[in-house]
Amino acid sequence: MLLAFAPFAQQSNTIQLKVVNSTTPSSSISINRAVTWMNYAWNSTYFDKAGTDEFGDSTAFSSLLSGVLNRNNSISDIVGTCQAESCTGDDYTTLAVCESVEDISSQGVSYNRSNSTSPSTGVRLAGAGWQPPSLGYDDEDTFWMYAPQTFTDGTQATSSPVQNGTLPPVSEIYLAYLPPCDDRNEDRNLATLSICIQGLRSSFNNTMRTEIVETRHDLKWNDHYEHCLTEPYKGDNFCIGAPDIAQWNMMLERTFKDSAYLNAGGDNYFKGQWALLIVNDVVGPTPAFCNPNMGLGYGFEGFTRRANNVAISISNAMRTGSPYSPPVYLNGTAWSSEQYIAVELNWLLYPCIISSAITVFVFATVVKSRDEKMPLWKSSPLVLLHAAEQQNTTTTLKGAEKDAKKQQIQLQYNGEHWYLEDVS
Repeated sequence: MLLAFAPFAQQSNTIQLKVVNSTTPSSSISINRAVTWMNYAWNSTYFDKAGTDEFGDSTAFSSLLSGVLNRNNSISDIVGTCQAESCTGDDYTTLAVCESVEDISSQGVSYNRSNSTSPSTGVRLAGAGWQPPSLGYDDEDTFWMYAPQTFTDGTQATSSPVQNGTLPPVSEIYLAYLPPCDDRNEDRNLATLSICIQGLRSSFNNTMRTEIVETRHDLKWNDHYEHCLTEPYKGDNFCIGAPDIAQWNMMLERTFKDSAYLNAGGDNYFKGQWALLIVNDVVGPTPAFCNPNMGLGYGFEGFTRRANNVAISISNAMRTGSPYSPPVYLNGTAWSSEQYIAVELNWLLYPCIISSAITVFVFATVVKSRDEKMPLWKSSPLVLLHAAEQQNTTTTLKGAEKDAKKQQIQLQYNGEHWYLEDVS
């Protein structure tokens, strides 16, 4: 019984972990955000554009390429610090770039067919005022994208200056293509990238997780060399330089100026460094062939995902690539794990049941033995001593008691074992 009890007693005591509020300071998370983004030539690079030199921020350009090359950029890529094992912080705000995508297929479109003597301008969206590049081959291009440059200097956009406190878009990216399964009807989309203020919520538990809880496009900005909010928002005066918007506009125009000719019966031709990537996002991995089983995630959805990827990448660069974007310390809650001994008494139930059963069995045996009138020689060594005598009078319990009072018995040892001897 004792041998069985020990394993059960050991099993009932286990060491477990519990999460408790940490005793760290109230600022549980430190993470970068962008309040001001202004490039005063601390990180500029010349870009050659059609024989002319233009400034561009290296950090912003790298983020733009990351948005084009990578598929899964996330606002959670900005890693903060947690002073405990897990943390949650209060909501905070940051300067960001937001995207919106719309289907403009219903807008008018005109064509100029390509030929060897008169290169085509491909497709013109009515009212857009732009003409995408063309390969200039004998056949029409089947895929176009373009982000027209609307800024001519670092102070203001020529086509859409700040009006009524609203900033002009950073870029408008037009996309037109012929779907392989419906090459008679063009799909046309427009992605607009614009400056916005985002409310974020960050938490840390092995990895950083950040989510957008608020997006504000309706805040008013002043029309100066440095665009700042006319009134602080949640205690912060967000600012962005007009030259930076112009630089982004220029870099986006260079990046999304592409076209392609996709031919199911021949070669595919791409003009532009990134055309193939965007074609795979929108038309699919087999852009020249109709694949009815291609599934979801392409077309409008694929273009939306790519535009969102670019916006997130630029926003992340604004949060980490500027000396005006120091870490913000967020109040919140921090948790740590502590060990404790957990006792589960149900493991002791089994040995208790066994012990109770044995006890009941013993007492039941004793009671049953009394009821069965067992022979005296089985219950008394004195009776057994005279069991072989002819004049044995110990046939009853009273007779055995009477004889016992007259007898003298000694316990003898004969060298091998012990025995009782009558010496009366």
